[in-house]
Amino acid sequence: MDNVKLLGDRILVRPDPPEETTKSGIILAPGKEKRIYTGEVLAVGNGRYIVDGLGYRRQEIQVAVGDKIMFPRFTGVNMDRIAEATLILSQSDVLCKIEGEA
Repeated sequence: MDNVKLLGDRILVRPDPPEETTKSGIILAPGKEKRIYTGEVLAVGNGRYIVDGLGYRRQEIQVAVGDKIMFPRFTGVNMDRIAEATLILSQSDVLCKIEGEA
């Protein structure tokens, strides 16, 4: 990922593979995937500049490389040209950061 420089509040994510079976062993039909996805952050931008009453300031990215995040199903840009199965998301597309394993 050294050749990729993300701009603004962009985040490069490797989505986790979709689950094909439930925890109890039931096989899921194609197209019945969940609507919320998880993935690992591979790279982050520097943050975007916002204007407030004090002028311009940089809004920091709230996730770091290696963090596990959740994001909606139909979001981001597919970037298979950079690395296999990667997405570029905006920070506003991230729903939450997962702290521990469930």
